[in-house]
Amino acid sequence: MITSLDKGMVREISEKVLETLKSLEAEYGVKFDYRGGNFTPSSFVFRLEAALVNPSGEVENREREDYKKYAQSYGLKKEWLDTTFTTGGTTYTITGLATRRSKNPVMATSSRNGKTFIFPADMVVFYKKNF
Repeated sequence: MITSLDKGMVREISEKVLETLKSLEAEYGVKFDYRGGNFTPSSFVFRLEAALVNPSGEVENREREDYKKYAQSYGLKKEWLDTTFTTGGTTYTITGLATRRSKNPVMATSSRNGKTFIFPADMVVFYKKNF
């Protein structure tokens, strides 16, 4: 039994919670995702997002919905969602739009490691139109 929480322990517990929820993901067709939180030595709070998985297998989270709604106001094209662009030798797939991030609102997943990165909209427009 633990006596104090630290960053590593909170991360470990959060990962185990997500692993435990895997059976519910399959049963209900949703995807659970850890969305941050905070902790003290004696307690922690974490945000858990549950989003529907569409028939194509994409998770319909807030960022995907926001991309579909607001892409044009950032100079992006709606049809660029789930398409790729390459920068710095790495290919990224556009996965959503984080409208609360004014400088780097475009979310994209790296083909190298599956991690999500953020980009300025004008940079994505440049790479989509020129390469």
